[in-house]
Amino acid sequence: MTDNPHDALFQYVFSNPEHAAPALRTMLPAALAEKVDFSTLALAPGHFVDPELDGHRSDLLYSAKIAGRDAFIYVLWEHQSYVDAWLLLRLLEYMVRIWRSYRDEHPRARKLPPIVPVVLHHSKTGWRAARRFEELVDIDAASLSVLEHVPRFGFVLDDISRVDDAELSRRAMTMLGRLVLYLFRHSRSPEELFAGLGRWAEVLQQVVRAPDGDAAITAVMMYLRKVGKREEDEVVMAVRKAVGDSVFDQIFHAGERLEQKGFERGIERGIERGIERGKREGRRDTLARQLKLRFGELPVSVKEVLDAATIEALDRMADRILTASTLAEVLGTDTPAEPKPARKTPARKSPQRRPRGR
Repeated sequence: MTDNPHDALFQYVFSNPEHAAPALRTMLPAALAEKVDFSTLALAPGHFVDPELDGHRSDLLYSAKIAGRDAFIYVLWEHQSYVDAWLLLRLLEYMVRIWRSYRDEHPRARKLPPIVPVVLHHSKTGWRAARRFEELVDIDAASLSVLEHVPRFGFVLDDISRVDDAELSRRAMTMLGRLVLYLFRHSRSPEELFAGLGRWAEVLQQVVRAPDGDAAITAVMMYLRKVGKREEDEVVMAVRKAVGDSVFDQIFHAGERLEQKGFERGIERGIERGIERGKREGRRDTLARQLKLRFGELPVSVKEVLDAATIEALDRMADRILTASTLAEVLGTDTPAEPKPARKTPARKSPQRRPRGR
């Protein structure tokens, strides 16, 4: 578990596609966002940042369908005071690591999925370095033809150093997502951070009232405590003032203390659940493609079976596809038994009474 509060809160919130999807929708260029099927967004396993840089940047990898094809969206969160002029070179290294990991997982793949790199940045000056890799290469106008042999890519930049609170509050994101970006943006000035909580009172209240609001507000308070270097009582008073006594008391009982280990375990469980979900959805999509290639368009009932299957069940189906001759053989015992339609019992006719002879 990371000791860095920025990293911990980033991982806790944006490991969940519920918060990541609307955040990415606002970060990506509109033309690209339109091509992303955000219903397929899933957290992919792995972190690719160099260990020695863990204290200054954090990363998350997502899989998604873009224009109908498998792709990755790689988000790098830069939380350092200066601008890294060589970030593009590091990004290239991280992307190569992602592709190598993909090749290990898919040895039969003939092509690599595209990676969309996204940088969430906050520094004292805002981003002032290159946005495209070829800008790092020393080439003059007389040798532009050399560019044909140089990696050429850019990244999507979300520089919250240059975004004010009013704009953040209008972003089409979840309340917790907006609140976290506010916390990141003001984290270098604890006085400014705590002074502005009152302006985010409505957002804080909605975060508390949302499902898992107790865990979310605990994560926020732990962040405030560590970044703001405040005593627990000061954090409690500041949040209580912002959300109101009645709302606060719905979540925290008098005398209850924040549990650092409990919070960290909660973050770990949240990330693990996201990774597990990403693995299962990746296996499901791969198996569905293989079944479609072999047996044609899949019935709705088969898609429902795949949606409900565990990772272990999907793996068993993937093994059977090599020898099975029918869909039923692939699904095998992993297909839930369909209830047999109830047999209709014909209504018994009451016997007609014959008239008595006189």
